[in-house]
Amino acid sequence: MKKISMLILTLIVCAFASWAQSADSVTKMIESQKVTYGQISYFTAIQSNLVTEVASNEEAFAALKNSGVITKDCQASDFIPLEDFAYLCTRAWDIQGSLLYQFFPSPRYALRLLKAKNFIPASYDPFKNLSGRDALNIIYKCAESQETQ
Repeated sequence: MKKISMLILTLIVCAFASWAQSADSVTKMIESQKVTYGQISYFTAIQSNLVTEVASNEEAFAALKNSGVITKDCQASDFIPLEDFAYLCTRAWDIQGSLLYQFFPSPRYALRLLKAKNFIPASYDPFKNLSGRDALNIIYKCAESQETQ
């Protein structure tokens, strides 16, 4: 009986530690004035099932680089422009809808697609650095749209 209760307690502690890691990532994202490739990579790599929730931002970034989602020459600590963020979101959540994006998948057309779907305000500059709150709002809208498909 002691072995079973210890096993259950160990599983609960491991589950809590995993949940705490993702909650910590969300908290750090909300507090960020400018979001980095690493922070966004964490959420998109989890969505794409490339890493688990216990992975670091750098591991998630490396997984996206290795899978070909991130082709740009950048580092996990670099700030991500809105255009590249939109491209990562459309790839991670498999958002379809734009004819130009289907023929020419690129950050430019990904941004136009998310603006057309009202996930991103039309007035936002493609090279704007996003705040953590804005990024999480857009991620939420992308995840919500995938649920309705």
